[in-house]
Amino acid sequence: MQKRKNGETVCIIGLGYVGLPLACLCAEKGYQTFGLDKDIEKIKKINKKITPFADNKLQKLLKKVNITNN
Repeated sequence: MQKRKNGETVCIIGLGYVGLPLACLCAEKGYQTFGLDKDIEKIKKINKKITPFADNKLQKLLKKVNITNN
């Protein structure tokens, strides 16, 4: 994981097929990343570093990054 970019923060609303990969990429680039979604089961999976849908590349990336979920 890269160092944080000057304390810059990103918030992604909706952690579906577009939002979760975007959040992972932002976190990988060093941004403090927050992810919001209304699906509590999806959030639980993401917090356990498990993608809520099948995507092997995203699964590997999710394990390496830190996304704060609410």
